[in-house]
Formats: sequence, structure tokens, C-alpha cells
Amino acid sequence: MSESDTVLLKAVENQPPAIAPMPDDLEQALAKRRPWTNRATKWIAAAVLVAGGFAGGVAVQQQWGAAADTGTEAGAFPDAGAMAEGGFPGGGMPGGFGAQETTGTVTAVDGGTITITTGDGSTVTVTTGEDTAVTSSEAIDLSGLAEGDTITVTGETADDGTVTADAVERTAAE
Repeated sequence: MSESDTVLLKAVENQPPAIAPMPDDLEQALAKRRPWTNRATKWIAAAVLVAGGFAGGVAVQQQWGAAADTGTEAGAFPDAGAMAEGGFPGGGMPGGFGAQETTGTVTAVDGGTITITTGDGSTVTVTTGEDTAVTSSEAIDLSGLAEGDTITVTGETADDGTVTADAVERTAAE
């Protein structure tokens, strides 16, 4: 090869050719998209939060319910004096199977009705029926109760405070 056979070529830069964006280019699509929220979105979110809070409150109320009226604040323990007397203020320690026990001193016996005064000074009217068991150390009749006897009554308490007795036990005689 001779010098005359040598050809000089022009240098070419190594750059890719310019490519026009495609019509479905991701960046352009994202730039053109509409926002997923509008003015109503905030109000809908607020309504959902309020409804969820209300539903949660209802669930809590159903689970734990309102406190029974025991003469104390909801969730508070009764005073020690009432506990020493054998019951909660206003009449009742939890019994079994939905019944309550109320302990107090008999102030009157009239037919099937007993009136007692609890340790906190409340007066409770107790109604008895044919199935009401009246016991002492040994079984006794209702007529075996006298004024001044201390009794424990197990039964359901009505809204007016009257107790329908399932059992009456004399715990101390006068």
C-alpha cells in the first residue's frame, strides 16, 4: 500500500439519533393526568371518619355498657364502709346467674313482702314467691323472719329498686 492509497475519513461523533417522544410516553401521560381528588374528597373523608368514630363508640357502649347506679361514679369502687356491711351501696353484690345479693336488716315482714335497710341506710322492698327459698342455719318459713334479723337476698332488681327474691337467707337473728 502506498501513501497515495491512504484516504482520510472525516471523524464522526458517536451520538444516538434524536428520537421523538412516542404518543404513549409515560412522562407525558403522567403530566396530563387529572388529580384523583377534588373538593368533595375532603368532605367524604371527614364523613367516613365521623361515621367510623360513631360506630366505634356504639361498639364500646355495647361491650361495656352504662354503669349500674350503685351510688358511686362509674368505674369507682364503693366505700369501705359499704363493703364491710356485705354489699355495695344501694344494694347489691354481684351474685350468680344474673341475680344480685342484697344484705340488710329486716325492718318489716308483711305477707310475701320484706322490707330491709342496707348497710348504707337504703331501704329495699323484697317480694317473695312460692319458689323463694328462705333459709337460716336450717330451712325456715318466711314467718320465721323477724324485725331486726340480718338477711341476704338473692334475686333480680327491678327499675324501681324492688327485688324479686330467688332466695332469702337469714345471716343473723336479732
